[in-house]
Amino acid sequence: YPLMNPGSFYDEKSRTETLDKLLNVNGPLYMKALEKRLKESPCKKFIVGCKYTIADFALLGLYRTLQTNPEWNKAFAERIKEKYPLVHEYAENRIRDFNPLYKKCNTRLYYFDMAGRAEMIRITLKYLHQPFEDVRVKFEDWPKMKTSGKFELQQMPVVECDPCGVCLCQTDAIMHRIGARFNLLPLKKPKKLYRVTWWCNTAKDVMEGCFREFQPIPEDKKKEMRKQFFEKSVPTFLSVMEQKLKENKTQCHLVGRDYTIADFYLLGVYRAVINNPQYPEFKAILEKCPTLKGLSLIHISEPTRRTPISYAVFCLKKKKKKK
Repeated sequence: YPLMNPGSFYDEKSRTETLDKLLNVNGPLYMKALEKRLKESPCKKFIVGCKYTIADFALLGLYRTLQTNPEWNKAFAERIKEKYPLVHEYAENRIRDFNPLYKKCNTRLYYFDMAGRAEMIRITLKYLHQPFEDVRVKFEDWPKMKTSGKFELQQMPVVECDPCGVCLCQTDAIMHRIGARFNLLPLKKPKKLYRVTWWCNTAKDVMEGCFREFQPIPEDKKKEMRKQFFEKSVPTFLSVMEQKLKENKTQCHLVGRDYTIADFYLLGVYRAVINNPQYPEFKAILEKCPTLKGLSLIHISEPTRRTPISYAVFCLKKKKKKK
């Protein structure tokens, strides 16, 4: 710390001597001791034992100080990376845990310019007031982008967080991670968790059934598949969903009295297919499901438009009965 304060030394010579001693004598002495501690640690993720102690926070405070000072980052932090790999890896991993405290993540959601499988993620993030960049990928750009290395399974949606380095793929995995992080998934209540998962999977089955017509199959078979889906599968799905909603404590939410990822799954599917003019068959089927039809979006600000993200609240609310 004295070296960071220009007024701590009478002349440049004494400062240079102190810096040299720190870089070549005292610094290596302490770093070797820390490297040894990490080697001896049972899990090598923490300095003492397998959980956080004040020792971890003391080291992280020092490391962040070195990183945020350009002179020290060049003179000292880079030496740590080169000569003490365990200390460097430990500090980088632990800093990611606390990245939101240092700097907000820049979140990007990659998907095509449509609702599709990403809509439930968009709505969930907006409801949670989590800012994100809604990156709309053009179809002609996708073949080149998917081989860039950013897309693990060469498919979308993908959520990328910078600078923490998190890159998430698979719609269900992304939604479950968000749900666990923001208390939208009852992980400690198995019965309620089953009900939430049931709604998520059933809503997704409705959407995936609609998307089958985009498969490379003959047109006559597509028409037959669509007919079978809307005459048999959809009525079954929606009638059972209707009954499940009636059995819930309140008809303003799908499970219990609070929001869960199930609500946002259904909202995403509603936006992607049920309320999509491309699938007019849903309208007649919903007439037979008054409770399910009574669920409506009370605030829609077109999340599929390429506009700055507005923190609109998306929720399900039972329509008031007309007198």
